[in-house]
Amino acid sequence: GHVFLPRVLFLYGGYRGGPVEWFSRAAAPAIRGADGDGRRGIAGQPGKDLDANHDRQRPHGFRGGRGDLYDYLCKQKIEVSYTGVDLVEGTVNLAQEKYPRARFLKRDLFSQPLEEKFDYVFLNAVFNNNLGSSPNENDDYMQTLLKIAFQYCKRGMAFNFISRYVNFEDKEMAYHDPAQVLCFCIEELSTRVNLMHHYGRCD
Repeated sequence: GHVFLPRVLFLYGGYRGGPVEWFSRAAAPAIRGADGDGRRGIAGQPGKDLDANHDRQRPHGFRGGRGDLYDYLCKQKIEVSYTGVDLVEGTVNLAQEKYPRARFLKRDLFSQPLEEKFDYVFLNAVFNNNLGSSPNENDDYMQTLLKIAFQYCKRGMAFNFISRYVNFEDKEMAYHDPAQVLCFCIEELSTRVNLMHHYGRCD
């Protein structure tokens, strides 16, 4: 019979720790939900757990990077229909050559929207770089992109950012107030939200 593949969209911004550590330690547990029933997400709609026992689902990754998350999912025997989006053509080409069963796109979602939906959307390290002289510019960028990304997900969305509660700051990095981010998600995206603060590397 027909096998349903979870659809995953993944956006990768170049986080030094890589998407695998973040996904395994924070994103996947959060989407499962605090009570383990899989009906919550980080700024996400109700969603199933992503695990090896599920039919294949469809995640999406903005800034799909080198396909590290897809490689991790394959090794965990989690079958998905995977789409990764990145702004760098060379990165997209290398990832597509390495993982021909996945799909990687060079696309700016601000000007080139997708015409499809995904079960899960993951954004890793997309909000880490300082974009301007004002923290408001970084906050506006985050909120705008989250609204765009959220419209593509049917079950759940997860993302990470660097908290303002750190013991040092790098002028090239962007820092966000977790309380403000939580408030935005609840008011603008979904009331079913999990916030995991400082699970590692000040995320």
